[in-house]
Amino acid sequence: MLENAVIFQKLKKFKNTENFGTWKLIIRHLLLLLHARKCPHEIENFNIFKAQCILVQCRHAKRILKHIEYCSDKIHCNEPYCRSSKKLLFHWNNCKNDNCDICAAVKKSDINQSSVLKQDGQQQLNNSSEQDASKQSTILTVSSERNQLSLAESESLSSNINDDSTSPAAVCELLLSVFRTMLSMQECVAFRRSHFFQPISICEKSEENQMNFCTIENYLKNKKYDSPWQFCEDMWQLFERISTYYYRTSKLHRYCNTLEQYFAVKMDDVMRMLGYCCCRSLSYTVMPLPCRGNPSCFIRRNGYYYYYKKIVEVDGKCNVVKYIYCRKCFNEIPEDMIIDENSDASDKIRKEKFVMLKNNQAIYETFVTCNICSKKWHRICALHHDGIHPEGFICEKCRIKKNITLPKNKFTAKLLPQNKMSVHIENRVNKLLRNNKADDKEVIIRVLSDCNAETEVKPFMKAR
Repeated sequence: MLENAVIFQKLKKFKNTENFGTWKLIIRHLLLLLHARKCPHEIENFNIFKAQCILVQCRHAKRILKHIEYCSDKIHCNEPYCRSSKKLLFHWNNCKNDNCDICAAVKKSDINQSSVLKQDGQQQLNNSSEQDASKQSTILTVSSERNQLSLAESESLSSNINDDSTSPAAVCELLLSVFRTMLSMQECVAFRRSHFFQPISICEKSEENQMNFCTIENYLKNKKYDSPWQFCEDMWQLFERISTYYYRTSKLHRYCNTLEQYFAVKMDDVMRMLGYCCCRSLSYTVMPLPCRGNPSCFIRRNGYYYYYKKIVEVDGKCNVVKYIYCRKCFNEIPEDMIIDENSDASDKIRKEKFVMLKNNQAIYETFVTCNICSKKWHRICALHHDGIHPEGFICEKCRIKKNITLPKNKFTAKLLPQNKMSVHIENRVNKLLRNNKADDKEVIIRVLSDCNAETEVKPFMKAR
């Protein structure tokens, strides 16, 4: 606002002329280039929340300056804004006229802005000493002007978290401060007029409608969450609803992606401080399903298909046979009965028994519970397998407190039994590595299986 006021005061004499808009664009272009010269943020770090510049056009100006350093074509360069930026910077570096219409406006804006910043800095230093005493009792300071935890906030958070502060009430207060910081973001303000921010009436009993920003905030205020995992699950469900409600090309969909990234980065730090692995909702990718009607036909993700399950007894064991057809192949069958290719011709299945389903059933990662603190971790984050560690899982925080060492894995490649073939191949490979001066590398070879297997290929598989 200050720069615009100075620019308009300088351009009063051009206000009634045709060149008023041109002069205004020239001065703003020069101001942006000079800001990009002094801005400490790098282009590679613009997607990280710790390195965001206030000006949106800063990254474009930095790219132009980077291009100008290596550009040798002074007349016929095809890069946008290259020639105009070169002329403006050359004029700024060589202009000695104090009454220049371009340089004088820019110099005045720099002087006024620096004086205002100095006054604001002195006022903030005086006010900060008075407010330090009131902020000592809070676990996390909420800042509406910043979009992330600062270093001082993270240090105070880690120092205040102990065994007594991990109660549900203290955890809800901590999560509420993180949630309010996210609500103060500019991307979240855009959702305030949507139904994702409206309070739910008493008559609405659908759980799907209750997952919005207002109800989650009420749950945190009333301390209804017993575990931070419940808060994370509600947030991920809300983000999923928002992303599916709006188009991918819309602004609100992009705002939702920004909020997801911010929430994941911030909550990961909070969850690790509380003794958990992360805050992510890990799931396996939904794979395409093969259609039984046509070997080259597959049912893609979010595609509809017809499904029927049949239990068959073979050698006293119950086996489940699944019949999956896409809608096209299912409708092309002329009869009302479907013949099972793997059985007799008399064995038929009615079309009425098939159920239409959607290929969107995600399989989520399972959890393991710590034997000491009873906190849940993702199995993949804990790298725990019941066959390798049958005594149970102990989290890293409890191992450090109790001085418990991680038990040795008995199923590593080096501890597996050897035979003549594995010893012969392993010695030859390691000898070759030593001859090629790779002494620090070692290859371990074991024979895991050596058997003859016979399988019966059914006619349906042969056709594929």
